[in-house]
Amino acid sequence: MAGKVKREKWSENFSEWYNELIETAGIQDKRYPVKGMNIWLPYGLKIMRNIERF
Repeated sequence: MAGKVKREKWSENFSEWYNELIETAGIQDKRYPVKGMNIWLPYGLKIMRNIERF
């Protein structure tokens, strides 16, 4: 794991905390400098498909 995400930080800026969390967890990758274009890694894609199916 690249680093730890602080739990207290979510109350200050949820959006920034969430993006940092999913990138640190290896769910999503930001390969391209295009706003809003995030790459879902294999486990992240499986999670998203399960959420959509639910």
